[in-house]
Amino acid sequence: MQQLCPKCNAEVAEGKKFCHNCGTRVAPLEQQFEIPPAAPPPKPQISEPPIQAQNPIQNQPPPYAYAQPAPMQNTAAFEKSAKQSGPYAPMGMLAYLGWLVLMCVPVIGWVLTAVFSFVGTNQNRKNLARAMLVLTGVGIAIAATLTILYWEFIRDLKWLIEQNFEITFGF
Repeated sequence: MQQLCPKCNAEVAEGKKFCHNCGTRVAPLEQQFEIPPAAPPPKPQISEPPIQAQNPIQNQPPPYAYAQPAPMQNTAAFEKSAKQSGPYAPMGMLAYLGWLVLMCVPVIGWVLTAVFSFVGTNQNRKNLARAMLVLTGVGIAIAATLTILYWEFIRDLKWLIEQNFEITFGF
């Protein structure tokens, strides 16, 4: 004997657990004619709004129906105050350019760069000074290397000229 689906009333082959039409689980014939259990106890009153939309695939309410975030108040003022204060306060473009120009001045700039690399409260200015300090060190290393290579080249060139043209230089 074939069973009937309790949801769509389609005939379900004997021994099958799910309806081929709607996918609802079908109870065996013995359980279809049993007396239903007593009414469930009343549910406690919940202050949440009633859930209206159901997810048709899983027969569960959507996740956004459970918890709704509290409205944020005065976020713009909070973000502005957080950005304007503290050790990570942003520097504007003109501030960066001004500090870069000041740090490029031969003696005063080098002293300022060394001081601001290790002392100060603004972390952005510290990082800029440290970057300039590293850049200055790399520049000095490159200049020293090129100077050594240049003097080696001049010395070899001087020797070649003296040997081939019999000219003596005063240095």
